[in-house]
Amino acid sequence: MEKLSNAARPRRLVVQLTAMAAASLILPKASGAEQAVEEPAKSPALSNGTGIFEDVWRTVRDRFYDPHFHGLDWPAMRERYRAGAAEATSDERLAGVINDMLSELHASHTRYYSAEEPEYYQLAEIFAGALRRRGLDRAA
Repeated sequence: MEKLSNAARPRRLVVQLTAMAAASLILPKASGAEQAVEEPAKSPALSNGTGIFEDVWRTVRDRFYDPHFHGLDWPAMRERYRAGAAEATSDERLAGVINDMLSELHASHTRYYSAEEPEYYQLAEIFAGALRRRGLDRAA
């Protein structure tokens, strides 16, 4: 296993967080991935904004490079921003709430991208090969 310098560790983690956020939007959930044909697909923000918010919050809790979150009370951030995520009426608004929460970390390059942003697809393409090597692939 390669040994990373102290400066490289945060960058690598941010890339991992960004990849995980992109992968969570690309890959279907293990259960309930199929929708009824009669029902039109709903925007994730409209149908599961709190779930997406919770996934991002937990990912940071479990994988952020600084176990002290730069001195931030991470559980308090969950309480502070959760209502905004629940009230989000669009993917763009949900992404705004999540990014407001992430900005509290004062960690550059820590961002949540929605499917409306070009960066979402650029990151998906960048990390698609790594995901496939780990046995994860895009849904057909």
